[in-house]
Amino acid sequence: MIKKITLVLLFLTFSFSAWAQPCSVRFTSITENTTNSTCNYKDFDFTLTGGTPQSYKWYYGDGNNCTCKKPKNFYTANDTFTLIGIVYDANGCADSVFKQVIIKCDNPCDLSEIGVYSADTLSYSCNEMEFNAIVSQNTKALTWYFGDGDSSKNAFEVHEYAENGEYEVFVVVKDVIGCTDTAKLTININCEVEDTCAFKINSIDTSSGSDCLTKSFKLKTNETIQSSIVSMGDGNSLINQSNFSYKYNDTGKFTVKAIALNNKGCKDSMNIEIAVVCPKENTNITDAHIESMFVQHLPQFQQLNINSFQPCEVTILNSYGGKVLQQNFNKGVHTIDLHLLQSGFYVVYYKNEKGNVTKKKIIHSIVP
Repeated sequence: MIKKITLVLLFLTFSFSAWAQPCSVRFTSITENTTNSTCNYKDFDFTLTGGTPQSYKWYYGDGNNCTCKKPKNFYTANDTFTLIGIVYDANGCADSVFKQVIIKCDNPCDLSEIGVYSADTLSYSCNEMEFNAIVSQNTKALTWYFGDGDSSKNAFEVHEYAENGEYEVFVVVKDVIGCTDTAKLTININCEVEDTCAFKINSIDTSSGSDCLTKSFKLKTNETIQSSIVSMGDGNSLINQSNFSYKYNDTGKFTVKAIALNNKGCKDSMNIEIAVVCPKENTNITDAHIESMFVQHLPQFQQLNINSFQPCEVTILNSYGGKVLQQNFNKGVHTIDLHLLQSGFYVVYYKNEKGNVTKKKIIHSIVP
């Protein structure tokens, strides 16, 4: 029984001793470091009295917090915020400090979170580099400028340099109100100069094909082509074709790239841009010659001018073949009034003094 009482007394003595450790850690002051701070980026200094600090907790008043030893925060709005700092010692004792932080920036961009957090590169080969940017979430536009005239809108891009040299590379980000941030990198490209091959693509000749969507191509080289691949610019490629025709599915501008090799493995490439254009159906009476007759439509005046080099008969039919006008003209310039014609399509016929009739397939929608 005596042993049991002794054990209890020892336990109580130990517990009281641990609980009774004095709390000596104290904040003495907290101030703003004006040298390192800006209108919205705030760096704070503080002093402590007594004790050994074990950990910290900072609340910046804008929703941000940290357990860092050195308090600093980037504010994104003009307002008054309450900074709260708490310091703990090894015994669990704590002390706190409060400070009013006033944010007042005149330039809206000072409050923007726009920023390039990191801009890194990785070398794939002597002249091929990977570029990767990590940027703020409010970024609405990003552009890499590679220093050789090329650029990219992608945060991640692999770029190949054509020549050795030192290049100043920039990545520029922008938010919705036009605030920007820029990061700069210096890239050195130093590839060993290899033996140059004499093989070369001199030109990619093009000409019109059997219809407006078809183009003929011919690769001209200074040596015989062993193998080739031609990317047509629409997602399709042709292999080992150097003199061929190709039909596009639609009109537009296409970048055709040809890569060719000779029997020694020497390679050359060439890009050209072509335009595939199909004429639209002519829906206007335009200036046109009908044998010895000149027709000029003036829609703004609702009239048709006829300049005949010999006596003639002019007939205008509607889309149903009905005759809407017929008139004889002597040699010279004449005017046909179109005000009375309804909207529709019309065909002009011409008959000369020898009785020869020519149907001119010129169609026009006349606006009354």
